[in-house]
Amino acid sequence: MDEQFAKDNLLNAKLDQVSVALALRDVIGGIQVLRTLLQTSKERWARFTNVETGEHLIKGVAVSTVKTDAVYTYIAYIIKTYMQSRGVRTTAWTKNTISGENFTNKAISNITAAHTFETHEALFKVIATRLIGFDDALVDMAVSTDNEKIAEMLVIYLGSRFDLGESSEELVERYAQQVGCFHALLDVQGFTPAFFEQRLVEAQQHFDTPADDDHIHIFDPLRLLTYYI
Repeated sequence: MDEQFAKDNLLNAKLDQVSVALALRDVIGGIQVLRTLLQTSKERWARFTNVETGEHLIKGVAVSTVKTDAVYTYIAYIIKTYMQSRGVRTTAWTKNTISGENFTNKAISNITAAHTFETHEALFKVIATRLIGFDDALVDMAVSTDNEKIAEMLVIYLGSRFDLGESSEELVERYAQQVGCFHALLDVQGFTPAFFEQRLVEAQQHFDTPADDDHIHIFDPLRLLTYYI
């Protein structure tokens, strides 16, 4: 019984390790899609101006029929663009749910149109998180241009998702080495398909190799993720 328990424990650890590696891959892919959507939103936002006065139809406007129509148009365009993307696996809802004519989508669109927005990033974040279903942290990473900050957010996101710590501060302190590693990889665009394939190979070999004086099994998936780099 104890032997079977030990085998199952190792297998679960290996599967958890694979899950963390693939979750990181999904996050990196999601950030890339979000950045494309963000650029699209910026271009679309710039078009919402009064041709006669040059005033923006959404920025700083509290209430107006024109502003509301502009926000609805903006939302529809961002959603349509997102629906054409491929390979995103980090949203809370499927594309079928997002595209469906349901009460939640209508309610969120109505609430969004009633808010005052000063930047396209602020409006975009509401749509990306509340309508498309991206986690707030993913949108923050997509908006940021500071790779060190993004590396910290990656650690916090993965640590929170897999219950590796109770607070952001605790995770950043505990996984300072991983933050540095992610930062270096972001600087050189190192999150490639080959990178993730290698992480899967390492997970397989690490837990299939019997533990002895020369090999200790690491059961912290975030530490092991960068252990062989």
